[in-house]
Amino acid sequence: RVVLLLVKSVTTRTCRSAGTMAPLRWAAPLFFSFLRSTRLLLMLGFLCSSTALFAHSKLDVTSRTASKFVPGVVQRQRSASVAGSSFIGAQGIGGGGGDSGGFSAGVVKDSLRMILGDTDVSVSTFQPRLRPVAVPVAGWKQPAGLTVSGGADATATIATESNIGTSADSSGGPAGGGAVEVEVVGNTIKVDGVTLLENMPSTLRAAASSDLTGVVLGLLDDGPAKAQWDIKLGHLTSKNLLSCARIKRWWMAPQWPDSPSEVPIETQFLVAEVVAGGPYVVMLPLIEGSFRSTLYGTAGREAIQTSPRAVPKADETLLSMRVESGDKSVVASAIPSTLYIAAGYDVYETVERAFKEVSAHLGTFKTRASKPEPPLLRRFGWCTWDAFYSDVEPVGVARGLEELAEGGTPARFLILDDGWQMTASHGAAAREAKKERLKEVLRLREAKKAAVAVKSKVAEKAKVAANFAFSCSKVAEQERAKEAAHKVKDALPHGEEGEEGECANAGSPEEDEYCDVGDPINTSGTTLTGDVVGQVQSTNTDTPAVIKWLSDKAAKFYSNHVEHAAPDKWTVRLWAFLCMYVLKGPFLEFYDTFTDFSKRLTSFEANSKFQTAEKPFSSFVSDLRHRFATLDLIYAWHAMPGYWAGVSLDSTDTAALNPRPHLPTPTQFVKEMEPGVQWDPVMLGGLGAIPNDKASDFYQGIHRYLRESGLDGVKVDAQGAMGTFGEGNGGGPELVRHFTSAMEGSVSDNFGASHCINCMCHSTENMYNYKLTTMARVSDDFYPRDTPSHTYHIAAVAFNSVFMGEIVNADWDMFNSKHDAAGIHAAARAVGGCAVYTSDKPGEHDFDLLRRLVFPDGSVPVALRPGRPTADCLFKDPTGYADPLASTSAPPNVAKPPADPTALKIWNTNRFGYVVAAFNLRGSAWDRRRRSYQTFEEEVSPVTAKITIGDIPAWAPTPAPGSAGVAGVAAAAQFESHFRHTDEVVVDSAADPAAAASAAELTHTLEPQLRRARRTSEGFGADSVAERVVVAYSHVSGDVKLMRASDEISVELGTRDYEVVTMAELTALTNPDSSAGVDVGAGAGAVAGASASANAHGVAGLSWAPIGLGNMLNSGGTVLSYKAAVAPSGGKTPPAPGSRAQASVGLMGGAGEFVGWASEAPVSVTIEFERPDASGRARAVAYSYDAESGLLKVLVDAPDRQTITITW
Repeated sequence: RVVLLLVKSVTTRTCRSAGTMAPLRWAAPLFFSFLRSTRLLLMLGFLCSSTALFAHSKLDVTSRTASKFVPGVVQRQRSASVAGSSFIGAQGIGGGGGDSGGFSAGVVKDSLRMILGDTDVSVSTFQPRLRPVAVPVAGWKQPAGLTVSGGADATATIATESNIGTSADSSGGPAGGGAVEVEVVGNTIKVDGVTLLENMPSTLRAAASSDLTGVVLGLLDDGPAKAQWDIKLGHLTSKNLLSCARIKRWWMAPQWPDSPSEVPIETQFLVAEVVAGGPYVVMLPLIEGSFRSTLYGTAGREAIQTSPRAVPKADETLLSMRVESGDKSVVASAIPSTLYIAAGYDVYETVERAFKEVSAHLGTFKTRASKPEPPLLRRFGWCTWDAFYSDVEPVGVARGLEELAEGGTPARFLILDDGWQMTASHGAAAREAKKERLKEVLRLREAKKAAVAVKSKVAEKAKVAANFAFSCSKVAEQERAKEAAHKVKDALPHGEEGEEGECANAGSPEEDEYCDVGDPINTSGTTLTGDVVGQVQSTNTDTPAVIKWLSDKAAKFYSNHVEHAAPDKWTVRLWAFLCMYVLKGPFLEFYDTFTDFSKRLTSFEANSKFQTAEKPFSSFVSDLRHRFATLDLIYAWHAMPGYWAGVSLDSTDTAALNPRPHLPTPTQFVKEMEPGVQWDPVMLGGLGAIPNDKASDFYQGIHRYLRESGLDGVKVDAQGAMGTFGEGNGGGPELVRHFTSAMEGSVSDNFGASHCINCMCHSTENMYNYKLTTMARVSDDFYPRDTPSHTYHIAAVAFNSVFMGEIVNADWDMFNSKHDAAGIHAAARAVGGCAVYTSDKPGEHDFDLLRRLVFPDGSVPVALRPGRPTADCLFKDPTGYADPLASTSAPPNVAKPPADPTALKIWNTNRFGYVVAAFNLRGSAWDRRRRSYQTFEEEVSPVTAKITIGDIPAWAPTPAPGSAGVAGVAAAAQFESHFRHTDEVVVDSAADPAAAASAAELTHTLEPQLRRARRTSEGFGADSVAERVVVAYSHVSGDVKLMRASDEISVELGTRDYEVVTMAELTALTNPDSSAGVDVGAGAGAVAGASASANAHGVAGLSWAPIGLGNMLNSGGTVLSYKAAVAPSGGKTPPAPGSRAQASVGLMGGAGEFVGWASEAPVSVTIEFERPDASGRARAVAYSYDAESGLLKVLVDAPDRQTITITW
C-alpha cells in the first residue's frame, strides 16, 4: 500500500512537470492494476509458503499412520460388539476387525493441532458418559482425553476409551417395552427392516452402546473446524411427520409438514411414522458441549421468505441438520453427539424411552419420572399477570384472593407476577418526570372524552370524578375514585370482547373497577404493534408536530411493510438498520417511557408498592397468609437475567455483581424465525449482564431475600433469550447451562427444587439442563385479547407435551374463567395433568365453570401424566391448515387450502381409569411467515370426533416388536409405563374362602392386562382385546355407553366445542358359569352373541365400574381408592350373610353427584366420612339407578373426603 502511494505521487509530479497528464490517463490504470495483481500474488505466495512450512513441521506426526477419515458408516444395532469402539468403520463389523476401516483418535488430535496450533489443545479427563470413539489403529494407543479450545470457556470434545460402552448384543439387547431394532448399514438407517433414512453423508458417524436402544449420530469431518455446520442428513422416507419447532426465542409450537423438506427451521423434536400403524421413529437433536443441533428442511426455510423457491422433486424428502455454537470463536470438526434416533410401535413409550436414554447419555438433565411432583400441582391457584399486568398493587392482590374464596374456589397458591421488583430505565429520572406529565395529559383527555360521551349532567360528574382520580396519590383513595368513574384507555387498542373504552371482557362499571390499575399508559401485556406505538406516541404533547408526523409515518411503515414481512425482505433489513443507527435514540426513549422491556433490576428487594420503611415486604406476605387460611404457597416472578434488560449498571445495590453491558448476537435462524430481535430493547440498549462467576451470587441473593420474606418459590421467566448472549461466553449452550445450574442450585437451597416454574424456556439449551426443577410452561402465553390464539394455544400445549412432558410437569398457563374461550381452556386443563390456575380480574369470574375444576377446599382432581394427543391425531393438524408454514398471503406455489376437518383428542390417565377430551380447534393458527396468530376460517366447520377405547395406549392393539404388521399388543412394561401410581383394587374374600381364586384375579383395571401380557412373549392375543368392556361417561351430554374394541362414540363439535369422556373398565363382582361371556353390541350396549347367562346390558353376571363425581370435568380423577368384594354365588341363589358383593370408592372432598355404572340395581348405598358429622361417621344415603342405561347416581353433600360403599 505504501509503495503504491509513493509511485502514484512520483508519477503525478513527473507528468505535471512535463506539462501533460495524458500518459497518466492511460498508463496509470494499467500500472496500478499490475501492482495490485503483483501484491495479491505476493500475499498468496507468502501465505502458501507459511502454510507449507507450518505443515512440514507436522509431517512427522501424519506420516506415522496411513489411517484416514473413512467416508461411510456401517453399524448394526445389537450386532457383535467391537471392543473399545463406538465409531465403526466399513470393515469394523463382524470379523473384519478395526485395522482397515477405522480412524485414529491420534490423527484427530494431531489434525486439530495443525488447524488450531499447539497452544489451543489441552488434555483433560472426560465426564463418564457415552461417547463415540475411533476404532484403534495398529501401533497407536488411544489418547486418554482431549479438549479442543476455541475461545473463552469454549470446548469441543472427542471420544475416549474410558467412557464407551460396547455394542449391544444381537441376541438380546436392552429390554425396552416395544423397542425395535435400529440399524445403520452403509449410508442407510433402517428400522425394523424398513428404510428410514438413506444417502447419509460420510461426515456422520453412528455411536453404539449397550445402554441405548437407539442410535446416536455424531459429526466427524476432516475439514477445518467451524462454529456452524449445515449437514444434509439424507432422504427421509416417512411422510407422516410431527415437528415441534421454535416460533419465538421463548416458545415452541407444533407443525405437521407434508414432506421432510417442509420441516421448519429450529425444529427441536421430530416424530415420524415409518409405515401406517408403526413403527414410529423419534428424532431428538442433541446438545454436545457448546454445540446445539436442530433439524430443518429446505422448503421449510424457504416458506417464510419473500419469494419462496420451489424445491426440486428429488429434494422433497431431504432432511437437514444445523449444528452451531453461537460463538464464532468456538469451533470444532468433531462433535460426537448431534442426533439421537429411537424407534418403537408405541409412540408414547418410544418417546419416553428416548428421553430416558438421552438423559443418561448427555448427563445434563433428568426426566420428569425421576423427579418429585411439584407441590402446587394438585392445588388451585391465581396469578396476578392478566389481572393487573405490571401495575399490580397489594390491595388488588388481596381483593383477587378474597373473591375467589367467597365464590367457593379458594386459591391454594399465588403467583405474584411481574410488577413487584425495584427497576429503572436507562434515563430513569428524566423519563419518570416526563412519564408523570404524560399521565396527566392522558387522564385529562379521558375525562374530556367521558364528558362528551354522556349527557351534560352525567358528564360533569364523570369529569369531576376523573379529576379526582388524577389527584389521588394513595391506593385507598384511588380505589374510591375508580368506583366513581370508569376510565377510558383510548391510547391503547381495545379488547376483542369489550366495547370501545372498556377492557376485554368488561361488563358493568362495577365489574371493571380493577380493569385499569395504576399507570394507564403502561403497555405491559399489550403486543407492541405499529398501531400501538403510533397511538401511544400521539399522547405526547411535548413532542413537536413535525416529530409526531414522522413518528406516525414510521409507525405506519412498520405496520404495513415490516411487522408481517418476510425476514429477507428489504424493508425488514432497512428497518433493522434504521433502528440500530438512526432511530435508536427515539426507540429507546419510547421503550423506556411506555414499556418494561428496557428496564433493569436495581435491587433484590420489593418496590415501594409492596414495602415501606415501616412495613417490609415480609409484612405483606404474612398479612396474606393470616387473612387467607387456605393459601399454602406464594411464589414470586423474576426474569433469568434479573429483569427484562438485566441488572442495573448504576445501582449501588447491584454493584457487587459487577454487571456489564452486553449486546445479543442471535443466530441466523433466530433472526429468520423472529426478525424483531434485531430492534428489540435489549438489542438497542444492551443487557445489564451478570458475569458468569457472579451468577450464583445473584440467584442466591434474590432467592434468599424472598425466602426470608416468607415466600415459598419462584417463577423464572425470560429464559429462552439467554442463548443469544453466547458470543464471547463460550457459546449459547455453555452460557445457558451455567446460569441454569446456578439458578436451580439456588432454588434448591432456598425453597426446594420443586418450588420453581420455568417459563419462556422452549430452547433445548434450557430444557436439556433441567436436572432439578420439575415444572415448566409448555406453550406461549394465554392472551385474553388475542382471539385467534386461543384454539391454537390448546393444540400447542398438547403436542409440545409429547416431548416436554418427558422432562417436566406441563404447565398450561393461567386462563380467565370469564372469557369466550373459557370452556375449552377449562376442559383442556381438566385432561392436561397440570396445575389449574386463573388470572381473573376481580369481579370477573365464572364460578360455575371453576367449580367443575376445583373443590371447595381448593384442591383439584389432576390426571397423572401430561395430557397428549391420541395416536390417531398425532399427524393431523387440528387447526385446519394444510401447511402451517405458509400464510394466507403466501405465493401460489406455497399456499394451500385448509385441510379436512379433524378434531383434536387428548388422553390421560387417572388412578382407576382414563379420560379423553375432544375439541374443535379449527379456524386459527400461528402463521410462521407473518409471525402472529391468524384467523384463516371465519365460518368454522363442525368436526366429528370419534372416541374409542383404542385411544388409550394401554388398550390399543399394537404390533409386536420385531415384525411390522404382526397382530398383538406391546409388552407388560409398556403398560406399566402409563401408570405412575400402582393403586390396585383390593378384594376382600375372607368372608368366603371359595372366592379366593376369583379374588386373585380381581385387581386394578391395569392388572388383568399385565397378567395376561406376562403369560405370552408377544403380549395379548386378539381374544383379550375383544373381551375388554369399558364404561364411557360423556361429561357434556351426560350419556353413558358400554364399549369394546369395535365400538366408538361419535360427537359432533361446533366452534370451540368440547366433550370430556371418562373411561373405566368393568369389574366382575360375581363368579359366572364358565360358559358365560362378556359381550357388548356394537350399538348402545345391545347384546351381540352373548351367552344365555348375559343380562340385559350384554354382560354376564354382576358387573360394575366407578366413574367418579360427574359434576367435575375430570370425573375419574376424583376417585382416590377402590376395593371390591366378590359374591361367590353368581347371583343365582340368595347370598349368605356377609357374602354380598360390595364395592367401596374413596372420593376427594367436595359436594356433587357420584356416578357409577352397574348391571344391576344395588340394595343399599352408604357414605363414610373422613371426619364424622353429627349423625356419625357413616350413614345410608339415597341413590338413583336407571335400569335402562345402568347409571347409578349418589348425591354427595359433604366437603370432606368420603368413602361410598355400594352393596348388591
